[in-house]
Amino acid sequence: MTGIWKTVLLLAIVLSLSACGIVKPEYPIDMEQSAALGFDKPAILTFGRLVNLAYKIFDAQLKDNRNDPNPPFPSPFQAGFTPIANLQGMDSSKGRKELYGHLSWLGPEQHGVLVISIRGTSDRQEWIDDWKLGKVHYNDNRDFGRVELGFKEIFASFTVSKPDAAVFVQLDTFMRGLKHRLNRIIVVGHSLGSSLATLVAFNATISDYADEVELLTFASPLTGDAKFVSAFQSRIKNSVRVVNKPDLIPRVPAPYFGYRHIWHELEIDSHPIKRIKHSIACYHSLPTYLYVLDGGISRLEEQCVVDPGS
Repeated sequence: MTGIWKTVLLLAIVLSLSACGIVKPEYPIDMEQSAALGFDKPAILTFGRLVNLAYKIFDAQLKDNRNDPNPPFPSPFQAGFTPIANLQGMDSSKGRKELYGHLSWLGPEQHGVLVISIRGTSDRQEWIDDWKLGKVHYNDNRDFGRVELGFKEIFASFTVSKPDAAVFVQLDTFMRGLKHRLNRIIVVGHSLGSSLATLVAFNATISDYADEVELLTFASPLTGDAKFVSAFQSRIKNSVRVVNKPDLIPRVPAPYFGYRHIWHELEIDSHPIKRIKHSIACYHSLPTYLYVLDGGISRLEEQCVVDPGS
């Protein structure tokens, strides 16, 4: 199926299911309840900007028509974080390894708080290419349910490496090496990166890499079936999904196909903000999410500004 017709089919499914009332908010919470789960507004913005940093690096590579899965860390890095490794994944639609994010310490290393930040795809078409609809078992333990095939493939391909190193180490291998230094793991992602973050967080907790594993996502698609959701929620309590009300991506793959959302949903709404362009891409953009959350302080993507001169 060509990209354009795959896009049309996906949007038709989402809109028809929404109209039938099948797609509904799941596990809704407000900002106060989110704070009680460890993610108040300042924390959400801080972690969101960390994910956005990975987008900026990757998008700059695309602009220059190059691909470096293991680039130097930007200097300065985001305040409060110390980067320790790049995160790479195999994009099946392109058949190559790409930069997906970073592993970094939050605060002093001796506190043992590791943050794994994961970007999504650079445009809507790439996300649709990675969406394969079919479900596969998370692993050999059938109690863990099934997850979306495309997400599982990228997750399974994750490697880490320090800048300019020639060796790429499997994420699991790297995490086992850090285990004795870890007290808490926070996994953060946007869009496709949210589903990947969900799988990374779940793997971290069943592998017992740290006493605490927490998850924060923006614009997350549905990742697995009801059995996976049950297994996830029995193990990870501090989990927040930030969802922009008009964003379509958090509605796919649709529950009609057996997918369910994990908890907890913190809804925001960009629709009333006149400066933000009303489009599928702009509703989904991470800078849009950050702009809504911080009251217009963050910079929108240029193509999402109704009046760039204002």
